[in-house]
Amino acid sequence: MNRDRRRARLVLGVLIVISLLAITLDLRGGSTFSGPRNVLSGVVSPVQRVASNVTRPIGRFFSDLTKINSNREKINKLTADNRELRAKRVEDKATSGKADLLSQTLNLAASGGYRVVPAQIISMSQSGFSRTIGIDAGSNSGIKPDMTVIAAGGLVGRVVSAAANSATVLVITDESFKVGVRLAGTQALGVISGRGSGVLDLELLDAQTEVRIGDELVARGSVGAKPFVPGVPVGRVISVVQTPGALTRIAVVKPFVNLATLDIVAVVVSPPKTDPRDSLLPRPMPTPTVTVTVTATPQAVASPTPSPSKS
Repeated sequence: MNRDRRRARLVLGVLIVISLLAITLDLRGGSTFSGPRNVLSGVVSPVQRVASNVTRPIGRFFSDLTKINSNREKINKLTADNRELRAKRVEDKATSGKADLLSQTLNLAASGGYRVVPAQIISMSQSGFSRTIGIDAGSNSGIKPDMTVIAAGGLVGRVVSAAANSATVLVITDESFKVGVRLAGTQALGVISGRGSGVLDLELLDAQTEVRIGDELVARGSVGAKPFVPGVPVGRVISVVQTPGALTRIAVVKPFVNLATLDIVAVVVSPPKTDPRDSLLPRPMPTPTVTVTVTATPQAVASPTPSPSKS
């Protein structure tokens, strides 16, 4: 092994000497040294080619390694950009959805003649049958306890407390919640109570009142419009409880507002000058009319059979 090392060192030393001689002859130039220079070139060129063949793959390896690192950086950057674009698209969609909800809520308020302060829900509290939400507007915006809270679909609840820049709202599904209502299209009055779940109980004060599935209810309005202003849509009857001999009529109501997906609300800080009555109720979707076109199939007309001629 030591002998091989010495031989390799000797060969390397000879190559270095030859290279130095070639450089010296090149620097000197002239025709005098052209012969030795050609001889050295003939000796060195094959060695250079061998060295080049040996080192070229190594150079390519390091070059490819650099390119791989560069490509990896580009891929990482593209991945990060793509992730950022997806997040922005989701954010834009959410912002657009909030803008639509705010627009619908303000349209309802304008149609009813309510002066409102819009707010965003910042918290939800659910303890047993208690249901409250926190909003990001408070007394600095003119919000006080016992004010009506609405959303795009209708009644959400009433303000129970207000801080400078926030307020707490008792929502319509809370078990302690009660609101006087009127059966749309009639003068029949009743009381809506929360169940602590997604539906409400309706108790009509007159047991003889005719109530059907699909009937709609609006807030009757409180004295002085507190805590409830009149005309706010409340919900729709989904079932009627038959209780013969009862002094009141009972039904189950589904609220118009979906509290599970609620995000934007408005607090009514000034009541309407006149009761909007039933004008704020959601308009029924028109039933599509199916048109069937029947094309009559032409029938063959029988040709008269010629009678035989008399000869």
